[in-house]
Amino acid sequence: MRFAILCTLRKDSDPARMALRLRHLEYIRDHREMIVFGGPTIDAQGKPEVMVLVIDAADALGAERFIAKEPYTASGQVFASTVIRPWRR
Repeated sequence: MRFAILCTLRKDSDPARMALRLRHLEYIRDHREMIVFGGPTIDAQGKPEVMVLVIDAADALGAERFIAKEPYTASGQVFASTVIRPWRR
C-alpha cells in the first residue's frame, strides 16, 4: 500500500537540517526500494517548507516506523509536524 508522508519543517530548523543532511540522504538511499517519489515543497524564497514522500509500506504502522527512524524525524529538531495518509494515484 502507498502512503503520503508530509513533514512540515520548523521555522528555525535550518541548522539542525543541515547538520543531519548527510544522514538523511543516506537513510533515503538505503530505503530507496520503498520510496515512490519525494522532495520538498518550497516557499517564495526557495527554502524548503514541507518534506513530501510517497512510500510503499505494508500498512500504516510500517509507514510510521519508516518515518520515525528517518534522521530529521528522529532528531526532534527539524519537523514541527508529520502527517501520514494512504495515497493512491
